[in-house]
Amino acid sequence: ILNASTKLSMTITNSGDTLIDRINESSMSIFDSVEGRLDSITDRLSTSGEAFASLLDTRIAKLTDTTDGLTRSLTDLLDDRTTGMVSLLGGAARTLNSEFEASLNGIERTLAERGQALISEFQTRAEALDTGTQKLNAALEARARQINETLVERAREIAHTFAESKDTLSAMIDQGKTQIGADMADIVTSTSSMLEARASDFAGRM
Repeated sequence: ILNASTKLSMTITNSGDTLIDRINESSMSIFDSVEGRLDSITDRLSTSGEAFASLLDTRIAKLTDTTDGLTRSLTDLLDDRTTGMVSLLGGAARTLNSEFEASLNGIERTLAERGQALISEFQTRAEALDTGTQKLNAALEARARQINETLVERAREIAHTFAESKDTLSAMIDQGKTQIGADMADIVTSTSSMLEARASDFAGRM
């Protein structure tokens, strides 16, 4: 058993060493292949980059020329349009100015006519208002006199009533005082009699 175990261990060790050697050989082969592929890709990318840069420069030059031509054409077109718009706006401004002056003159005439009519109407209404004010003042004065007379008469009635009430109240107060004096005298007399009776009774008991 010991010999078999030793042989098995040696066999496993030899197999592991062989496997490691094969893995190392495969790794080196893969590394060499990848390195070659990377060099090839780098060369292709360099060539493609130079070609792309050249193509891009050509396209940029063409676009620049085309843009310059379009800019000049657009500038000429804008100049023509601006000139036409300035001419059109000048004519429209002159026409609008003429129409505005005509409208302003018409408005001034209308305002002058309307102003005269308003002044005449205002004078008429002012005269009517003055007449109405005079009538109103006369009516107010008559009403004020009537109210004043009524107030004076009412004040007299109130004063007369107050005087009568004052006399009546004074008489009632005097009567009350007399009655209170009589009642107090009766109370004093009754109290004195009662005290004298109590004193006599007390003296008799002594």
